[in-house]
Amino acid sequence: MNMIRAIDVAITQIGVAEATGRNDGIPAQRYMKGNKLAWCAGFVAYCFDVSDDPDIAENVREFWAWGTNVQSLEDKMKERGQWFGWAVTPQRNDIIFFANRGRSDPGRGRHCGIVEKVEGAWVHTIEGNLGNACKRAKHKLSSNRISGYARLADL
Repeated sequence: MNMIRAIDVAITQIGVAEATGRNDGIPAQRYMKGNKLAWCAGFVAYCFDVSDDPDIAENVREFWAWGTNVQSLEDKMKERGQWFGWAVTPQRNDIIFFANRGRSDPGRGRHCGIVEKVEGAWVHTIEGNLGNACKRAKHKLSSNRISGYARLADL
């Protein structure tokens, strides 16, 4: 039997979108427990929460207690020694952190997603709240927009 990892859950969420573009609808209910807030970190937490990876089960239950925003998630990863910044080549199921939201979601704030794969100079991700929906994206590994990676368990 194959284990369901967070990235496997993320793949099933591709296409889930806000109802009106105001942090509402299914994302607010599913990823943010009813709160109409920016939801990329809530999406990441949800994907890990419903996965069945025993190596990370304890860590995942704490996501919601940490707060579902990017900075609190990054701070907790650093505190637990699971933050690797640029010190690792990202792997499938790693969390990717961005210094800003980028062109698809202009404005202040941070962003995060889950690494699907690395091919050549590109890291492929699945991200929540990317243009108000769950979508696949790709980023140059050398992008200064990427602030680092976190790994909840060695894969």
